[in-house]
Amino acid sequence: MVDNIKLTDIKSWLKYDQKLHGDHLVFNADLDIRPEFCNMPFRVNSTIIGICLDGEAMLTSNLKEFHITKGKLFMFDPTKIIEIREVRNFKVQALLTSSLEKQNIHIDIKNLMLVFLSFSNSSLVELSDYERQTLISLLTQIESETRCSEPTQFIENIIGTLISTLIYKIGDVFSRRLLVMEPQHVDVVSNSRAENYFKDFVMLLRDNYQRERSANFYACKLCVTPRHLSVVIKSFSRLSVREWIDNYVILEAKTLLRYTNMSVQEIAYHLNFPNQSFFGTYFKRITGLSPLQYRVG
Repeated sequence: MVDNIKLTDIKSWLKYDQKLHGDHLVFNADLDIRPEFCNMPFRVNSTIIGICLDGEAMLTSNLKEFHITKGKLFMFDPTKIIEIREVRNFKVQALLTSSLEKQNIHIDIKNLMLVFLSFSNSSLVELSDYERQTLISLLTQIESETRCSEPTQFIENIIGTLISTLIYKIGDVFSRRLLVMEPQHVDVVSNSRAENYFKDFVMLLRDNYQRERSANFYACKLCVTPRHLSVVIKSFSRLSVREWIDNYVILEAKTLLRYTNMSVQEIAYHLNFPNQSFFGTYFKRITGLSPLQYRVG
């Protein structure tokens, strides 16, 4: 039952003693998980970005199994329900942060969303030697700054900039994989055709998501049936047309709620909902929170 899934803070599931710098924890260590968090589903109230340096770990994320081994990048956010099955000599370099939305971390979410959403269900990427060394170097720099014994007035900006660079670098890693990603159903459509449909769909979505949330609209614009579009988009990106639309709309709604003074009613009209009630129901169905709960959270 979802009600029994534990929500943990940023440190409680680790047997690791290091002070947080604000909302950030960076560590290079043999990862030892507290026994109460093994074989029990839980959520971590943070985003986790890590690279396996040695050993392995078996876990599930949103009921999907993952085998993390040396050289792999893994990412989990607070929406994921995690269950750790087994850890064997698992050494990682990782960043845990609960503040990716804070203003000192400057990220152009809309440009990154394409690649991150495409990998949102996989969360695990094999890195090349160059990619691994680059990301480890950035994590090491972040760790060095978080350990600063005499923080200056610019330390938050420095850490925020380094984390932004890390996120962009990971986005670059993902985008390279996205360009060569094999469709899950190769018998449905060729790679080149799937890629063209996918790019055209995303361009249409970027221009119309504030006004159009119907899959029929995008299928009509692309001169295909809604079913065909859904199969092609999911085979190429691993997300359905509905998920792409919802993710764009919710991201815009979250941004407006968090960073503007627009009322919930104004945001509802801005996103072409008939009224505040419809918007609230839609937002809560996807996020689990009402718009006001998200705004004050």
